[in-house]
Amino acid sequence: MASGFKMTPVSGVKVVTAAGTRVRLVSSSSDATRLAVVTFLCPGDHGIVIGDDGVDWTGGTTQEGLIVGDGTLASGVFSSVSIDLLSADVGLKGVHGMPYIDLYDLWVDAETNDDRVFWFGLRAV
Repeated sequence: MASGFKMTPVSGVKVVTAAGTRVRLVSSSSDATRLAVVTFLCPGDHGIVIGDDGVDWTGGTTQEGLIVGDGTLASGVFSSVSIDLLSADVGLKGVHGMPYIDLYDLWVDAETNDDRVFWFGLRAV
């Protein structure tokens, strides 16, 4: 890594109160929401999908987005998905020269009311 900045951890949780209604993962864009590495976790019995503003949790083949949890695992199990842009060597540029994904650009939908997704990641400062 280049000198002059460091990676700091950030985290949060998003509860989808109304299943079938997509919501933004975070309420605003800032340096704290622009992460180089992010992991999404949800309890195994929660159905969570993440994507752009077209994300949609529906059953079967019409489901759109990145499925974090399909709601079929036991509640004591956590399913997870990670995005690691630090490992990508595709010439991406972002905060302090580091590639990033802005959590504000991500939307979440759920299978059931009050399903939730936890997220944590690293940002360059």
